[in-house]
Amino acid sequence: MKYIKKLIVATSLMFATLGMASFSANAVMITQEFGDYSGVPFTGSFTVDIDDSILNQGDGIVFFNEDNLVDFEFFGWPDYEFFAFDFAIDTDNVFGGIEYLYFDANDLGFEETWAYQLLIDNAWPDFNYLDVFNADTNEFLYFNEGADVRFGQATYVPEPSTVALFGLALMALGLRRRMAK
Repeated sequence: MKYIKKLIVATSLMFATLGMASFSANAVMITQEFGDYSGVPFTGSFTVDIDDSILNQGDGIVFFNEDNLVDFEFFGWPDYEFFAFDFAIDTDNVFGGIEYLYFDANDLGFEETWAYQLLIDNAWPDFNYLDVFNADTNEFLYFNEGADVRFGQATYVPEPSTVALFGLALMALGLRRRMAK
């Protein structure tokens, strides 16, 4: 009887944890690397938060903006002022990574203001470009276009409910092992 009470309490606790996780904001978080891979170290990454309810609904490519941006880093510098930030994913194949990215931003950490524009479109890689210029003097500092400006690796963070289910399975295995002793 004592073990049954413990099992009921443990099961109730796990279902309560699972319930809290599944009712919280379920989302897919994608961290995508990007940059100019022509041999110059112009790379960065950003993390976006995509609401789980729009995935696998048959909508195809869906565009998002800065409201979904969680983290952004470029040239190792995380502090930027965005004038435009748009990206798109294929909501029916989120594991395909980001399909489109455009941003226009100024850095906020130096005496001179450097501006960055980047466009990466997997559908039209010949039109991808990165330009860097001094916003105070309008002097171009760097420009490259074409397939060298592209996405790198994408990383996916699981939803909270997936983690809770995994935890429930581990706890069940532990209880089963304890009950067997």
